[in-house]
Amino acid sequence: MAAAEQESGNQFIVLSGIRHGAQINVAASELAGILGVDPPIAGSIIKRAPIILFKDVTADEVNHARPHLVSLARVGLDFKITQSPPVNIPKVN
Repeated sequence: MAAAEQESGNQFIVLSGIRHGAQINVAASELAGILGVDPPIAGSIIKRAPIILFKDVTADEVNHARPHLVSLARVGLDFKITQSPPVNIPKVN
């Protein structure tokens, strides 16, 4: 990937699913801190999966978010990072 493409922010972080047995309350608390919202709102966002959490993200921003995504994956959330714009998936405003 060229440096210009990395800087342009052409990636999407999608909450693609919730695994059976996911710890929704734990995930909501952590996601709330990332998004700067209250945990009940983060819980509602999680329950709307699949949903675009972030759009126009640079490669550096993806790398910065990766530890948080891994932590959320450990409690039952699945993510997809893609350069293709997701079709017919709502986004967090």
